[in-house]
Amino acid sequence: LIQKRNRVVVEVAGLESNVKASWHETDQGIGEPTLSVDSVSKVWETTGEVAVRGFSMKAFSGQVTVLLGHNGAGKSTTYAMICGTTPATEGEITVLGEPISTSICGSRPAVGYCPQTNCVFNNLTVEDHLRLLFILKGGEGIWKDEADVLCMQLDMTFIMKKVSGQQFTDSSLLTL
Repeated sequence: LIQKRNRVVVEVAGLESNVKASWHETDQGIGEPTLSVDSVSKVWETTGEVAVRGFSMKAFSGQVTVLLGHNGAGKSTTYAMICGTTPATEGEITVLGEPISTSICGSRPAVGYCPQTNCVFNNLTVEDHLRLLFILKGGEGIWKDEADVLCMQLDMTFIMKKVSGQQFTDSSLLTL
């Protein structure tokens, strides 16, 4: 979850596995978190495997929040739970103060996620893909102007008319 300022604020608690938190920084009273993950766990029903155990964190508006870990540590599963694509087995996730379990549609515009796998439609241009995702996220207004500004800021205007399957990484970045 990347936001606008170059300061990292992470709060980690409740790790009940053999992985111990080696770094911890409190929020220092900077307000209510945009994202709050409280004692979240995920156990895969089919295998009984624990993917995430008792994870907690807070992310604040205007801050950069980074989730780091080795392969298989549960980062992608945690992001999937935050986005509401995978339900948590226990714990609570809130976006803008609202639990995603009851208001996932309301929190979607506030959450951006670029998965490891290709989720783009290979026959759409990057521009078409951006329009589709803008509509799906409940966007209002002039999406094309916003997309053009973003592409100019990222120096990526050259990919807008290309078929998105040819530029997977670039188009996925833009969809955030």
